[in-house]
Amino acid sequence: MDIVVDLSSQLPSLIISKIFDVPEEDRQNFLQWGADIATFWGAPSSPNIEELARKADIGAASFTNLIKLIQQRQSFLTPYIQPNPLLRKQNGFFHP
Repeated sequence: MDIVVDLSSQLPSLIISKIFDVPEEDRQNFLQWGADIATFWGAPSSPNIEELARKADIGAASFTNLIKLIQQRQSFLTPYIQPNPLLRKQNGFFHP
């Protein structure tokens, strides 16, 4: 185990998941989607580029759907609780 490699590959996704208030039960999927997208962009000459592109596309679409669900949940809960203080609401959506 190389702690620098392990943390540097997951830390950005973990921070983003906190900013967007990704539910704990979705974090592992979120990390995998980020890894799939990063692997695709980091391997432009890979022999299995089509498979990497497919995984990256699924990851990006899944991430987008999750963020939409989180925004819906936050807009429903906003009258009852305060949203993540790192986010500001603009045009009905929360932004970092």
